[in-house]
Amino acid sequence: MASMLTRLSMVEYAAYPGSHRLGKLAYEAMVAEAVLTPKPGLVDRRGAGSHPDLSLDLMLASARAIEPCFVGIADLARDCEPGLGLREELAH
Repeated sequence: MASMLTRLSMVEYAAYPGSHRLGKLAYEAMVAEAVLTPKPGLVDRRGAGSHPDLSLDLMLASARAIEPCFVGIADLARDCEPGLGLREELAH
């Protein structure tokens, strides 16, 4: 398995423009949570726990797959006030 957690330096994060930086940070947070071990009964580096339908590889692939969604959410929300209007816009 490739490096599970990239752990970019602050200089490397700074190279990503705004919404891409947020997407990268969200991805890194998902990976950090997935590889955190031990998590009794949950997916971690030791195995699937009580989730026979999941694996660490699948969770890492999912994190990578949805990273662009976080970039899109950050782009859309950049100049918006938090509230119902933004939530409705994000739902589309």
